[in-house]
Amino acid sequence: MKAWYVSDPSNEMAQIVFAAKRSAAIQSSEARSWHDYIDIRATRMPEYDQFATEGTVPKQTLLEDGWWFECCGYKAEPRRRCCAVQTVEDNPIVIDDEVYCQDCAAHMQLNTE
Repeated sequence: MKAWYVSDPSNEMAQIVFAAKRSAAIQSSEARSWHDYIDIRATRMPEYDQFATEGTVPKQTLLEDGWWFECCGYKAEPRRRCCAVQTVEDNPIVIDDEVYCQDCAAHMQLNTE
């Protein structure tokens, strides 16, 4: 299997998809749910081929390669999703392949102790 960078027309939603062919990567991408096939772009990313057996590239690896993710944590009061954009410069915490900002990670650790 080969790694493909698949993105929507605005490049706002992107993911790494593992597939033998470009067309299969596009078909199995999340972008296919919202966009026409012809509008979706897929580019080979051979540096991620090594993760094909796992089926996913670790978030820490993607962060180190310049990707960004929204924090998966929750603010305490009022209880709502944090969604703070996290890049490697923010020193996010990756737990079970989910990305958290420093504040949410600290809050989670306080609640588990």
